[in-house]
Amino acid sequence: MVANLSDAYAPVVRDLRVALSEAADLAAAVDVTLDHLLGLHLPRPSLYLARGDRLRCHGQRGFALVQDGLLMTAGVIGGTYQSGRAIRTLPRDAPEFVGVVPGIAEEVCVPIRMATEVVGVLNIESTAPLPSDALEIVKDCARLFGDRLAALGGPPRESAADQRIRHAARLAAITQADELSGYVVDAACGIARTSSAVMIDLDRVGGAGVVAAVGVLGEGLRTVPAADWTTIAAQVSYGTSCHTSGVGEGIAFAGHRALLEAGARALIIVPVPAAGNSRALLVCADSKPGAPDSVAVERLELLATHLGNCQQTLGALDELRGQTMQDPLTGLGNRNWFVARVQERLDAWARRGGRGQFAVMFCDLDGFKDVNDSLGHAAGDQLLVTVADRMRARLAPHELLARLGGDEFALCTDRFMSVSDAFSRATALPELLAAPFDLEGVEVAISASVGVAMVSRDDASPPDAFRLLREADAAMYEAKRRGRSGVALFTDGLRRAATERLAIATGLRKAVSEDQLRLVYQPVVALPSGEVVGAEALLRWHHPERGTLLPSDFIAVAEDTRQILELGAWALREGCAQLARWDASRVDALPLTLGVNLSARQLTDPSLPSIVRSALIDSGIDASRLILEITESTLMQDVAAAQAALAALKAIGVAIAVDDFGTGFSSLAYLKRFPVDILKIDGSFVDGLPSDAESSAIVAAIVAMATALGLDLVAEGVQTDEQRDSVTRLGCPCAQGHLFASPRSADQMLTLLDNGPFVRGAFSAG
Repeated sequence: MVANLSDAYAPVVRDLRVALSEAADLAAAVDVTLDHLLGLHLPRPSLYLARGDRLRCHGQRGFALVQDGLLMTAGVIGGTYQSGRAIRTLPRDAPEFVGVVPGIAEEVCVPIRMATEVVGVLNIESTAPLPSDALEIVKDCARLFGDRLAALGGPPRESAADQRIRHAARLAAITQADELSGYVVDAACGIARTSSAVMIDLDRVGGAGVVAAVGVLGEGLRTVPAADWTTIAAQVSYGTSCHTSGVGEGIAFAGHRALLEAGARALIIVPVPAAGNSRALLVCADSKPGAPDSVAVERLELLATHLGNCQQTLGALDELRGQTMQDPLTGLGNRNWFVARVQERLDAWARRGGRGQFAVMFCDLDGFKDVNDSLGHAAGDQLLVTVADRMRARLAPHELLARLGGDEFALCTDRFMSVSDAFSRATALPELLAAPFDLEGVEVAISASVGVAMVSRDDASPPDAFRLLREADAAMYEAKRRGRSGVALFTDGLRRAATERLAIATGLRKAVSEDQLRLVYQPVVALPSGEVVGAEALLRWHHPERGTLLPSDFIAVAEDTRQILELGAWALREGCAQLARWDASRVDALPLTLGVNLSARQLTDPSLPSIVRSALIDSGIDASRLILEITESTLMQDVAAAQAALAALKAIGVAIAVDDFGTGFSSLAYLKRFPVDILKIDGSFVDGLPSDAESSAIVAAIVAMATALGLDLVAEGVQTDEQRDSVTRLGCPCAQGHLFASPRSADQMLTLLDNGPFVRGAFSAG
């Protein structure tokens, strides 16, 4: 394919303009445009136009399956329609959309406009790299098609049947009463073509009145007295009422005079039927007099019928929600119930002047998973019921107790006179659960960790129930960190830590897009020759305010927020690309390997193999030169899942290294089950060499085990000549550490490579 089409494109534009001018209808214009793109070797074009709330496919070429009725907010096409911006994207830029279509190399998406309004999208999906000016060419085609579309009268309008189906489907999908009301008044305005619409709740506490309004008359109609709405409702209960005040105003029947005084000069009032009664009114109003359109009235009546059905459904859902405020296993209130009751208590406590201390306690059972794993889930359920019974038996009348889910319970009270009182109550919970439990003849002992969050009237900004529960949860994790069966109070220190984590999480969202991430590289050296045979890529975050941050400053937050997936994908792409750049600078040199670290969350991400494969394809690097490094503890979190993930990665051809080996709890039997290629001996063992006999014995044992299993070895953390000589003597073939070089930039790494092998007494610690 040619790299550029611009030189030959000008006459082709004229041809397209002429061909479109001869297109008699929309279908012909679509065909002309798509065939024109194919003639320019721009493959798999498709054309979408907006109708209703969807993007409809009006033509395509080269697809076995047509995807029609796209959501206006979905995928690359929806994003182009919403933003009005043309884009050119690669599979790695949109792995959940472009990346899942087999064989797609590039996608171009361009909005179709009539004047300034976006009315559709012109799309190209290519299995090969596109010409450099493909985006501009597709823009020209979209512009010319938009001009012809305007001349033909615009895109097809939504039919009455389409409109009814769309409104019915949208209403059925709404689960909140206020959202339902807002949607209906907007839809009513569009159907009746009036400036305003309101919905009247006839059963509202305090009398009938407006619950949703749109348009200039909406606020004025809110002032209509409840008695007038009731009178109007009685008069229209048997059918829709229409009123217009034109030249001859006619007789205004009872109740309508208030609407006229509010500025309405044309009215359509539709009763909303529900279970045989009218409990609401849909009112369309305009400040200009005009006779009602009978077709519009019919559509409004259908809308009102759908609304009534949905209101009945929501009523049933509200009743069901009330029933689901209880935990079915223990009979305690659940999380929703607890949050609602705590908020009520907080509001009442504040109205009383905030006397005393208000506290929420978050209690998590220690060792509950062991019970489930060893005795089964039935025994685990029995334990939870017994725990709930014990806690319920010691519950004071003014206290709230709930099971939040799993093995988590919560307690709330507003009657403590001091912090020490609350702490004493929290301490009583682990003590209460310390006595063994009898689970059908099996004696089980558990403990509990409790976090306490408090609020007093001196607090500048009293928290709401959600925040209190989050703070108690954070304190509970602090109690677990200190040791099981403990109690911790949420403090300013924990709040600062939480604020810090939030700031880190917020900043990470921009780290990739604003090019704040960097990789540094530490060489891996062959022993005893000193030849650099590879490098490990290490992530750094160049924070715009805090300077360079190490992984220990942000990786834990990235793991918790799942942002590690984006960071990890970036590191894989950048690392492979850098390896390719080094290759280009060192044509005749020994090919290096590159180690890139994987986190626990990345290892369980189903898209990881495709991300790795894309990074290799884009860089042109052979898969065998990429080493994915996973810590021993990560592998042991879920052995079965780790086996499956590593098998998928090995199928690509990459190498697998176990990082920090020797610090975890894996056995030889487990190690044999993993498709591992390399063990990296943790630096804590190297640190004791050569003087510490225990460290020497451990390293020797690891070397012997790796040799027996046919695995390669790297000693980490080599700092001194003596450590280097010791691991060499023990049979370790490779090492890395500050003795050879600290982590450095890609350019510095290239300089280091050009300087030749490391020799004893001439190492660089820079």
